[in-house]
Amino acid sequence: MKEQGYRKFVSKKKEKKKERFNALKEQKRGASEHTVRSQRKASENAVQTKGIVVESLPSGLFQVELDNKHQIVAHPAGKLMKNRIWILPGDQVNVELSPYDLTRGRIVWRESGRRQGGS
Repeated sequence: MKEQGYRKFVSKKKEKKKERFNALKEQKRGASEHTVRSQRKASENAVQTKGIVVESLPSGLFQVELDNKHQIVAHPAGKLMKNRIWILPGDQVNVELSPYDLTRGRIVWRESGRRQGGS
């Protein structure tokens, strides 16, 4: 008789634990979807254009002249740094401009083998 009562107690305790676990899982899932949406929205607003690297600045920054002759300061994207892709003056690059500040950008791609002017 005592064993059946104990089994019921244990099974109820396990059910409560599962419910709490599933509730936490749902909360985390909702939070991650929210952050992914906000990240996606920020990258969709970026303006992409092409340009040529004019000079290399300190701290890993580059002076880039866009096709419309404007000059901006840009930093390389994380994937370029991770894969150790060199960016030198004269390289043609694709740049994402911030919608908030059009004088700053991120270099997202370097065109291969198309150097103009530089070494």
